[in-house]
Amino acid sequence: MRDYVKRLLSQRYEVETVSDGLAALEAIAQRPLDLVLSDVMMPRLDGFGLLRELRTNPQTKNIPVILLSARAGEEARIEGLEAGADDYLTKPFSARELLARVEATLKLAQLRKAAAQQEQTLRVEAQAAKDSLESLLARIDDQFLALDRQWRYTYVNDHVTEVTGINRENLLGKSLWEVFPNIVGTQFDIEVRRAVAEQTPVQFEYFYPKWNRWFENHVYPSADGVSIIVTEITDRKQAELMLVEQKRLLELIATGTALDDCLAAVCLAIAQLSPGIRACFLLTDAQGSTFSRSITPDFPPSLQQGVKGLPINELCIGTCGEAVYRGQPIACTDIANDDRWSPNWRELCIAHGVLACHSSPVLGAERWPFGSLMLCFSEARNPTDWEYQLAEFGTQIASIAFERDRANFALRESEQKYRSLFESIDQGFCLIEVLFDAAGKPFNYRFLEVNAAFEQQSGLVDATGKTVLELVPNLEPQWLEVAGQVARSGESIRYEAHVISMNCFLIPTCFPVVRPVRISLQCCLSILPSANAVKPISLS
Repeated sequence: MRDYVKRLLSQRYEVETVSDGLAALEAIAQRPLDLVLSDVMMPRLDGFGLLRELRTNPQTKNIPVILLSARAGEEARIEGLEAGADDYLTKPFSARELLARVEATLKLAQLRKAAAQQEQTLRVEAQAAKDSLESLLARIDDQFLALDRQWRYTYVNDHVTEVTGINRENLLGKSLWEVFPNIVGTQFDIEVRRAVAEQTPVQFEYFYPKWNRWFENHVYPSADGVSIIVTEITDRKQAELMLVEQKRLLELIATGTALDDCLAAVCLAIAQLSPGIRACFLLTDAQGSTFSRSITPDFPPSLQQGVKGLPINELCIGTCGEAVYRGQPIACTDIANDDRWSPNWRELCIAHGVLACHSSPVLGAERWPFGSLMLCFSEARNPTDWEYQLAEFGTQIASIAFERDRANFALRESEQKYRSLFESIDQGFCLIEVLFDAAGKPFNYRFLEVNAAFEQQSGLVDATGKTVLELVPNLEPQWLEVAGQVARSGESIRYEAHVISMNCFLIPTCFPVVRPVRISLQCCLSILPSANAVKPISLS
């Protein structure tokens, strides 16, 4: 791990590594450095001990420290920050995240150093330092903002204005809560106020519903106010949440949940992954010529009634029909003003608050259309890249659910045919499992399946689940040897034998079904009810 981190950081920085906290203190005493990156768990002196030694030494108390730990959760992070760490990174972490944290911590340390120097310099030098500081903040990739004790903006870098869409002059001097009144009472509000009240650095993730974006916030309180570094993590959070939903939906499918319930769960998952949009499925009939029914968990029944029976053809009745007909995604960015579609379909969408949509066909393994997934927007606009991903995600999960149902139907149909054939043949038939001892010698076999003809002709009633020696204790050993030979070799055997224990002659055919422990025996036999009468019977 130490070598990996060194290789990663050496691309940008000069890096020196040691094996524990005591070795780190010795190395720090030999030469100045800009940052300490330390694991929490180390021999001799752990990360917290190293941090304590650095903070109590006037020569090293201002060195920025980042702690690495496998302990996740808010409590572990707070413990690290309260101990004096500048940042706390939970393993496992990505290379990109580590580089970003190191860069941000170094830049923040530079900012603090510049601020300290600013207090000790003359006014001209202070202005020069301020200009240099602003140039540095303008170049960092994250948003940086500073607030005074009254929560008024005192500084924002260019990334703040780019993300918020608000000019700098419309931010500086105004209260954070005045500019963003909808975050009052949210997690962001609570965490920032806590950091200032407790004078403790705080790090947290926050989802801003208005922008449908995720941010990671590093809050650093001071006597004059608070500084906040904001990193957008939308791509990472969306990928994490999609994986969670994918796992949950696949488990629903795998556990046999009804198809309609699976599709409804997909719709609700899409709405959860992208708040503000609604999703529904329109399902085709067996011929793929009309939509026979629909799954609309976020819509009233009137939408189901309105789309039922819609034809699928070249007439552009609606986006779902067009998507299925062409076998490709179709989007409509302004339903009210797009005259490509049927007036009835447009009126139906508008009546249900759908002003734009994106429809994707749900295709099976042989590209046969099962239906269409429709993402519905409450305003006229283009789908976002994330919504395109959600459409692909939803159609893939739906295709798996449809294929599962089709496979189950084919399996049930096949089992019915097999069972009908199995019970109707007049020859005795059985499927057995050969039992071997530790030395690999067959010592018994168990009946897994038998048909009525077998029980009738052999006289072995209720044989299923029982072993042959339970039913025929004095069975000749050759039967066990033959069964074991077929199971081991995988080759069929046909022979003639006199079964004294059952008072009959058999001409069995034994062939393997599943190697190595299960074989099926198909036998023709003759039972001798008396010394002079012979009656031919078939059994397996």
